[in-house]
Amino acid sequence: MVVAYGKMHIRLAPLAALHSLTAVLSLCAASALLGAPVIAEGVYTKEQAERGRVLYDSTCADCHGAKLEGGLSTPLAGTEFIASWAKPALTLDDFYYIVRKTMPKEKPGSLTRDAYADIVAYVLQQNAFPPGEKELVPDPELMKLVRFVSPAFPTRSAIR
Repeated sequence: MVVAYGKMHIRLAPLAALHSLTAVLSLCAASALLGAPVIAEGVYTKEQAERGRVLYDSTCADCHGAKLEGGLSTPLAGTEFIASWAKPALTLDDFYYIVRKTMPKEKPGSLTRDAYADIVAYVLQQNAFPPGEKELVPDPELMKLVRFVSPAFPTRSAIR
């Protein structure tokens, strides 16, 4: 069986293919049953991502690169980034928390919670996650419900 992930095509043995498909469907089904939003359904607005871009350019780009490619620090875009955050146990709140508590490196926690949410929205946008109708709110309880599910995988609405 050949599985397509973006531009990559991975050949899996039949048993591995079954396990991979089962894992993806289980994650999507669990999300649907729990009513938990997934990032691929849009959890930020275009306007919020634009504010995030301005903040990113002034506070993050020196270390993480102008195109989020990594530069002097960890990449914030691309397949490695998405793969590292698309684990079922990780939520958007986990990512937001790390950004808020550790960035910018020379002054961690120096921005407002809304500013960090705007930067997270920009990072999502740059990873091809679509915008939605509501802004990402810096509320840990709400963000704990949001899972990183790649736009390449089905969303809740696709499996109903």
